[in-house]
Amino acid sequence: MTKTNLINNLLSERFRFQNKSDVDIFYDLVFCILVPGCKFKKVTEIVDKLKENDFYFANFSVKKIEEMIKTLRFWKRKARYLKDMRYVFPAICQLIKSEIDWESKRGILVRQVGGLGMKAASHFLRNMGARDLAILDVHILRYLKYDKFRMTIRDYLRLEEEFRIKAKEQDMGVAELDALIWARESGTPLKEFNY
Repeated sequence: MTKTNLINNLLSERFRFQNKSDVDIFYDLVFCILVPGCKFKKVTEIVDKLKENDFYFANFSVKKIEEMIKTLRFWKRKARYLKDMRYVFPAICQLIKSEIDWESKRGILVRQVGGLGMKAASHFLRNMGARDLAILDVHILRYLKYDKFRMTIRDYLRLEEEFRIKAKEQDMGVAELDALIWARESGTPLKEFNY
C-alpha cells in the first residue's frame, strides 16, 4: 500500500464524525485544546489518562483537571478551557453534525471555544471529516517557507489557500499532503496517526 493510499484510508475511516460517538468527539476536542505548544505523544498520554479517569462523565473541578494535565505547557489555562468547553459541548456536537460547511464550523469554533485557534479548530474538524482545511503547524509552515512567529486569521486563510494550490499541483488533497508532510517531518509513523 502506498503512503497516499494509507493516508486516504486513515482519513476516510478514522476521521469522520459519522463513525464517532459523542464521547469520541469529546476526546478529539480535548486533544485539540491540549496539543498547542506540546508534543503529540505527551498529549496522547494525557488524553489516555483523562479517559481512564472517565473525564467525559466526571464533573472535575479546574483544580483536579490542573493536577491531571500539569505536565503540559500552559496547563492552568488549558484546564480552564477544558472546564469551560464542557458547558458548550452539546452545542459543539450539534454544530459538527449540522449541514453547515466546514469553514463556517471552524469560524464558530474559534469564536466559541477557548483554546481553539485556527490551527486547533482545523485539526479538530479534520478529525471530524473536513478534508480541505489545512492544519498549519510548524512542519507545514516550513514547507510553505513562512517564517513569521505570529499569524493573523487573514494570514492563516491566505496560507491555507496557498497550501491548497500546492496540494492540487501534486494531485493530492489538502488533508493528504498535510498528513504526509506532518508524518515525514515529525517522524511519526503513519499507522500512529490517530489524533
